[in-house]
Amino acid sequence: MSYTTGERVTSLYLDKKIAKFGDSVYQFRNITGFKVSEVKKIKISNVLPNKYLLVIYAVGFVLVNIANIGAAKILGMGLLLLAVSGLIANSLDLQTEPKEYKLEMSFNSGEKKEFIINDTDFKEDVVLALYKFMESSNEEAYFTINFHNQSIDQSLKYEDRSTSVIAPGGHLVSDSTVVGNLSSVAKDISVTIPKR
Repeated sequence: MSYTTGERVTSLYLDKKIAKFGDSVYQFRNITGFKVSEVKKIKISNVLPNKYLLVIYAVGFVLVNIANIGAAKILGMGLLLLAVSGLIANSLDLQTEPKEYKLEMSFNSGEKKEFIINDTDFKEDVVLALYKFMESSNEEAYFTINFHNQSIDQSLKYEDRSTSVIAPGGHLVSDSTVVGNLSSVAKDISVTIPKR
């Protein structure tokens, strides 16, 4: 199984035929699904495990109280300072990075591509847009997710349809009267969801 970790791609374009991101283009029919999950980060705020810091503290305490040599006392004070600083650092939550999410796109081949999303609200917008797009029967629907500026451009194209419409007052109006006028005005409808 091929697995690509969190590419920093700026946009993902999808229509009912292709998926394009970076220098890659895939057929949409080869995509089996999308999944959004939190990126697991290794917390690196622990300078040293507390048990090692306690051993360093004990050695420093012994050197400060028992040693008669000045260098040993200075070394002991340094170890005490190091151990106390480490314990304080370990007790604080030093993880200041915001949560990141990944949009995982799975393919028939078992290959997976991941895209990084930095915002909780934008993550929800992406999930909703993907759901609506995949449920849409409109073969000309397409949209672009821009991960850099956190926007989604959803565009749906409508074809001229030959139907009759009931106008106000109950009069039947043919498609050439209504749809002909609408088709020149509303060929493309575009919706952009900006960053919150």
